[in-house]
This record gives sequence, C-alpha cells and structure tokens, in this order.
Amino acid sequence: MDPECDISVVRIAVDYYPFKGGSNIHTRELAEKIHPHLRRQVIIAHDHGEMCREFDEHYHIPIIRVKAGQFQKKFGIPVFPLNNLIYMMRVTGVVKNLDDIDIIHAHNISNIGFSWFVGKIFSIPVIGMMHGTNQANSRISGIYETILATLFKPAFAFILDDGSVAPEKYQRLWGDRITVVRHAIDTEIYAPGKKSCSLLEGLGIPGSDFVVLSTSSFLPVKNIDCTIEAFASFLATTGASDAHLILAGEGKDREALEALAREHAIEDAVRFVGNQPPEILLEYLSISDVIVGSSLYSNMNRSIQEAMACEIPPVVFDSGGTGSVVRHLQNGILVEPADIGSFAEALSLLYRNPALRQDLGKNARRTILEERNWDDRIRQELAVYRKCVGLYRSGSSGRMNGSR
Repeated sequence: MDPECDISVVRIAVDYYPFKGGSNIHTRELAEKIHPHLRRQVIIAHDHGEMCREFDEHYHIPIIRVKAGQFQKKFGIPVFPLNNLIYMMRVTGVVKNLDDIDIIHAHNISNIGFSWFVGKIFSIPVIGMMHGTNQANSRISGIYETILATLFKPAFAFILDDGSVAPEKYQRLWGDRITVVRHAIDTEIYAPGKKSCSLLEGLGIPGSDFVVLSTSSFLPVKNIDCTIEAFASFLATTGASDAHLILAGEGKDREALEALAREHAIEDAVRFVGNQPPEILLEYLSISDVIVGSSLYSNMNRSIQEAMACEIPPVVFDSGGTGSVVRHLQNGILVEPADIGSFAEALSLLYRNPALRQDLGKNARRTILEERNWDDRIRQELAVYRKCVGLYRSGSSGRMNGSR
C-alpha cells in the first residue's frame, strides 16, 4: 500500500449511514478504507434525524449532517430542485467554516454540480464520483444527469464500472479527467463462515435445505420477476420440496412480486424478508447456497460480489458486462438475458451437485481476492488525489473544476 497522503478531504455524500443501498455502502467503505492514509477527512451528508444519531456518535470519522429543504409537493409542482438548493446553500456554509481543505470529493451528479460552485467560491478543487449512471433508472434521470455533467465538470472523477454505460458516457463528457474503478469488497467481513442456526430456526428452514438468495432491490431495473419465474420453473421441473427463495430487498414492485409468487403457487417457498442491515445480511449469506441476479441491465452490483467473497456461487444473466467478473462454470453460471428456462436449469444443476457449488464458490472468492481488493482501489484513489493537489499547489489549475 502507498504511504500516507498529506491531504485533507471533505467528502460530500448522500445517505451516509449503514444500511441503505449499494452506492451508499460503497461510499462508506471507501471513506473508511482511505481514512488512515489521509491527514484529515470530514464527511458531509444529509441529516435523517434520530436514525443517524447513534451511528454518528460512535463513528471514527467526523460527520456533519445537513438538512435539505422540507417543502412538500403541491399541485403537481416539483420541489426537489428547491429542497436541493437549500441543501447546497447550507453545505456551502459548512465548508466555509472548515479550514485546511485540499479536496472536495463529491458523490453523485447533484453533489458534483453544486460542489463545483462551492469549489469555485473557496478555490478548492473538486473530484467527482459516479456510482454508475442514473439513466439505468429512467430516461429523464439520464437526461438530467447529462445536462449537469455537461455544465459542471470536476477537476477529476472516478467512474464506477458497474456494467452500465457509465465509463463510455463519462469518457465522452469528461475525457481524460476520469479514472474508471471497480467495486472493492472487504474480504475480511465478507468471508465464508458457519451457517446461522438461529436464522435458519427463525425461518423454519432445515440446515440441509437448498437456499437461493437475492439481495437486489424491488425496482424495475432489477427484474426480480425473472428470478421468481425461474425459481417457479426450477421447482416444477425438479419437484424439489427442500428449496427456498429468499428475497432480501424492498421497493415499489413488492406487491406485484408477491402476487406473482401466488400466481405460481410457490408463495410458501418464497420468503420476502425486506431490506436487511449489513450485519444481518451476512447471516442470510451464511445460509445460502446460491446468489442470483436477474437484471437485464447489469448484474455487476456489490451484492453479487459480496456473496462471491463468501464462496457463494452466482447464477446471473450475462447482461451489462457481468461476464467480466462472473465466468461461466469457473466461478459461477452465466445465463443468456431473459432466458428463464436456462436460468432454471442452472439452479437445477447446482441443486443436484453440491460439489460443483463448492468448487464454483471457492473460485468465486479467489476472483474477488485477486480482482476486487481494496488495496488496489485505494492506490487508484490516492494517485488521483496526489495528482489533483499537485496541479493545484503548483498553480497549474487552469483546467481545475470545469474549465471547458
């Protein structure tokens, strides 16, 4: 690992607390892993009230919580821009009162946009971080993101390769300012362990049963309906009475997904357990034989790779560059996107062959150890930090913070 950096960083995040979304967990782990290598790090994040207090009080990195505007939507008039503007103004006040800042590191396009202004006001270079692209959620979100990215270019930026078009998109928009990075997984936390007997008992699942786990959110882009369809086909073809599908997620599609399970008459074999905090999710991983990803957009999300680190083989649709981390019949099983029958066959193969599950699982962990480790990722981050601060301190800052 590189030596420590004589650099002070203010990290502007969104929802910085332990249990909400892959990008937020990613931001938190990054902050924790890089913290020992910095002279100073302060985190600025949204204030969600009491739910943050206990976490913040015991956390080893200083966190300053800032409230956004509280205006409510009326008569169909969107208030998000106004609430975000209020948040930006309050963050500006916080940064003004902080001294000795070398870099503002802003996560997501809205934070990058207003950090650009803050950086201009206080002459602080801004580094951006995009955890994929918003166009995965909707066309409108993608257009909004493109407009902001075109108007407000950071000095440098990290673009997470999550299997989306984000690297190509930001290469066009920001050119050589970007560094493409991968997810990094904490393989000390995410490691094979003993099955959680208490969780199995609570779920009423015998320890010898076959457990399929999905930790994706219930959003259209995740295509959880494909997971349920494939599991129903698997049960129909194998006649397995000792197999269970656990859906550890939440989202607007939940009611439709529960109805789909009832439609296939498999509701007794499908458990909707909701979002789980990381420490409880580890227990679910401990009892699982297979992790599944059925997004037709990309299955390179953190949850798949965390499960791989725990020696759990993935069965996933080969969408959005997923094959760069999951290799067919080497560390998991790749299925042609939307091929429900082949997905069911892959589950059947692993159900009937525990030895194959074990071999694929061990290779899966090896892949994460070699290709998704935090040491390599932190080296990348520190190299960009040094370059950014070096240019700024030397006065070569003509291109900093968005000179176009």
